[in-house]
Amino acid sequence: MYSYIRPKDRIQAGQFVFIWIPGLGEKPFSALVDDPFKLAVINLGVFTEDLMTVGPGTEAYVRGPYGNPITPPENAKIIAVAGGTGLAAVYQVARDFGNTEIFFGARSAERLYFEKESAKVSNLHIATDDGSRGHHGVITELLEEYLSELPEDELGSLVFYNCGPAPMVHAAEEIERKYSSPERIYNAIDYLTKCGVGICGACDAPDGRRLCVDGSFLNAADAGA
Repeated sequence: MYSYIRPKDRIQAGQFVFIWIPGLGEKPFSALVDDPFKLAVINLGVFTEDLMTVGPGTEAYVRGPYGNPITPPENAKIIAVAGGTGLAAVYQVARDFGNTEIFFGARSAERLYFEKESAKVSNLHIATDDGSRGHHGVITELLEEYLSELPEDELGSLVFYNCGPAPMVHAAEEIERKYSSPERIYNAIDYLTKCGVGICGACDAPDGRRLCVDGSFLNAADAGA
C-alpha cells in the first residue's frame, strides 16, 4: 500500500497523497510540486507539529495519488483562489494549464510561500489580513475588485477553482456566482480526510459527496458543494 517517495512521481492537479511517517502518523496533502516532490505544511495540529521537526533522512512514505485530475474547458481563463496550504493545489493548476490568475490570501506575510514560483506561472494577487504584504484585507476583496472590472465578453470564459478553509471558499463562491454560473465553479474545502478511497465517509461534503473520490474539487452546481 505504501511506497517510498520518488522524485518524479506524477501527481496531477486536483489529486492529493497521504504522507506516513512511522511513529508519527499519516495525513493527506496536496503536492506543491512533484519534481522534486515537495509539500506545503502549516503547523495546525499534533502531526504537523511533529512533521515540522523531523530531520533530513527521516523515513517517510507516500500513499496515492487520490482524487480526480481537473479538466478545465478548452481556452478557459482560470481564476484560482487559495488560502493557506490551498496554494499547493492551485499552483499545480496554474503550472499545468496556464492562463491563470492566482488569488492567494494569508493571515500575514510570514504565512505566504512559493510567491516567486507562483508569479512565474500566473498573474499573482496577494492579500494579508494584517496588511504586511499585498492588499490589506481578505483575498475575496481583491477577487471581487478584479471580476467587477472585467468586460462582459471575458466573463463567459472564466472557470474558478477555490481551495482552502470553508469560510474562504464559501465567500469566494458567493462572489463568483455574481459573475458566472455554478457549473464553472469548483471548490476544494479542507474536510477531514482519512482513508482516501471513499470507505470511511470522513470527508463527506454537506450533500454527501466524498472529497477523496468525487473531488478533490467539487462542482458548485450540486447543492451543498
